[in-house]
Amino acid sequence: MAAAAKAESEWTEQRTKEGKLFYWNSVTKESVWEKADGFQAEKQPATDKKVEKSSEPGQPTPRVRKYHDHPGGQWVVFFRPKSKPLNLMRIAADLEKHYSGVTEVTKLHRNMLRVALDNAKEANGIVCDPKFCVEYRVWIPARSVEIYGVVSEDHLTVQQVLKGVGLFKRKNLPTVQVIEVRQMGISDGEGENKKFVPTNSYRVTFAGTALPDYLKIGNVHRLPVRLYYPKVMSCSNCQKLGHTKAFCNNKTICATFKDFRAQVQCSNVLLCNVIR
Repeated sequence: MAAAAKAESEWTEQRTKEGKLFYWNSVTKESVWEKADGFQAEKQPATDKKVEKSSEPGQPTPRVRKYHDHPGGQWVVFFRPKSKPLNLMRIAADLEKHYSGVTEVTKLHRNMLRVALDNAKEANGIVCDPKFCVEYRVWIPARSVEIYGVVSEDHLTVQQVLKGVGLFKRKNLPTVQVIEVRQMGISDGEGENKKFVPTNSYRVTFAGTALPDYLKIGNVHRLPVRLYYPKVMSCSNCQKLGHTKAFCNNKTICATFKDFRAQVQCSNVLLCNVIR
């Protein structure tokens, strides 16, 4: 009885970034699409709550970036730790076993792997594979598959922009698909009174790496598209640029003295307050 109960507790419900359900064994690290033997859904209250929360309005499902298939070139996928440290040998062995298109697995540093493939289909499969995306952060770099632009117009809605297509000045070029739209805004007030005020501008994610000149809405309406410049990300944990604290695996650095004082009790509290 005890062994049976333990086997049941090893299986948990998980979802890929696209929301597809699968089952994962925390002991054997096995993942299957079909419901595992012995799994009992009523013993998974945390998973049920998570699914209910993700279905609430205003909670978007994370979008998985994918390559567009075209001849030639190289397709790259990156790995970072999530629930456990990177295991280069195990990841490389699993990739070699299941993906014949893998040409190299390179450890860039302690917390990042770079996987190169010779075809887009397998690269897209890796970022959705539960063997990897459950334990690690697996992604395709945005600059390789999409580009961001901004359009501005009063009385414009997100739904209207989503139905639009990107156009180039050169009419012989194909139209560009709109992947995602987010209304931009500005912060108003401070502290508890701080709030987000929507503007008439929208950040539009276009498929591909070439920014279209116009966004066509309906049959005749065209809006000029300008390049979107994102804010520089900064980490409050390690004080470095390019990422945020939520995705940081580095050691904590004191923001004032730029060293590792934050990991231990700081002996310069008074001096630190004076500097600040």
